[in-house]
Amino acid sequence: SSSFVASGKGADPASPSSATVRRFDPYEAAATLLSTQVRGIVERSIETFVSFFQRFRTTGQSRRCWQAKERCWSGVEVAEDAFLRVGLKANGGDISFTTPLEQVEDSLVHIFREFVVSLRGLERPDVKLGRWHGKGQRNLWDVSLDERHVKHAEELVAETVRLNLANLEQTLGIYDDFKHLLVEVARVRKLSENVTLTREDYMREVEKLRATEHAIRTHCASEIRLQMVLIDCSEINETLCQKADE
Repeated sequence: SSSFVASGKGADPASPSSATVRRFDPYEAAATLLSTQVRGIVERSIETFVSFFQRFRTTGQSRRCWQAKERCWSGVEVAEDAFLRVGLKANGGDISFTTPLEQVEDSLVHIFREFVVSLRGLERPDVKLGRWHGKGQRNLWDVSLDERHVKHAEELVAETVRLNLANLEQTLGIYDDFKHLLVEVARVRKLSENVTLTREDYMREVEKLRATEHAIRTHCASEIRLQMVLIDCSEINETLCQKADE
């Protein structure tokens, strides 16, 4: 910004009239105002994002609602506030999630980091108009990922996601009594080679498999609703039933 000095013949250098006075720079004022607004947009977005995730920091069974077809096993009538959806699939002789849980965490944290820097690099008005004098920075002030409060907000989001994903992993235990069906073909083939088994022995095995299939269709929910995440179990349930039927 430019300045001028009030001067005159015999002017006293110490007098107020001779003091250096800064001239009002409209571009500097506009850049300051716009920078404040840009930072404000990002700051409010951070607050809203963190506030949204705060609701998922509750732990314990009181926040779980396992939806079994048209009723909740837990007796809770209000569905959980789940905004993510993952499925279950057969993985060899085990059951795993269709989306790796590490990828879920990385994706949510990535969203946070992306909007924090989304307004980075906006040029000042005088730069846009070709009237920049080359002093200072060309861009409006932005929000950095290295600022302390931003780091704190990111860690809170990541910690909340990890907390809920840990709860999510525990649901795999529901299928501990059924996942043996994924390798049942090999066991049945081995039984068929056992010449000491009688027809009654084979029928008992068949009845066990039928009972297991019935238990899956009757008691295994097509969806499990947790806070933050809904698990789609329909695919793995059908896979297990097919294995039992084979």
